[in-house]
Amino acid sequence: VILLTAGNRWRYISAAGAPVSVGFLANRADGIFSDGASSEVFLVRDPSRSAAIRLLAGPGEGISHPVAVAAARDNSKVIIANADPGGAVSVALDGSMVTRVACHCRPTGLERMNGNFVFRLREAGDAPVRLFDGDAPQPRIVVVPPATAQTSREGGDR
Repeated sequence: VILLTAGNRWRYISAAGAPVSVGFLANRADGIFSDGASSEVFLVRDPSRSAAIRLLAGPGEGISHPVAVAAARDNSKVIIANADPGGAVSVALDGSMVTRVACHCRPTGLERMNGNFVFRLREAGDAPVRLFDGDAPQPRIVVVPPATAQTSREGGDR
């Protein structure tokens, strides 16, 4: 993992066996990345200067074959989408809480939705869409059925 700055200068950050996903905290230079080979997720603080790297979560916290990582809009926690077994893991950035949620699906990525900590786990299509709702009192996976031809003609569900 390297940091590329303005002027195409680069700086080594960390070695990863199989980097899968990289993300940034909102309105900050701090970042997160997952290593698919070790099933670990790292927090990188101040990458433009000292780049303090801390293991945020690993197999002990339920990380398994991560496919994507993202931070909440308020930077309080991170979501990791696991491919096998399918599900999501929410980790507080201060290390105080880890929440695992199974989805009985195979997430392919994370797409931010409205809210602080709500993400789509799979691309839209003909199959039901699965949303990770970390804004709920207890994090959960919500299944949204695909629109049918009848629903589309009527202008939505009533």
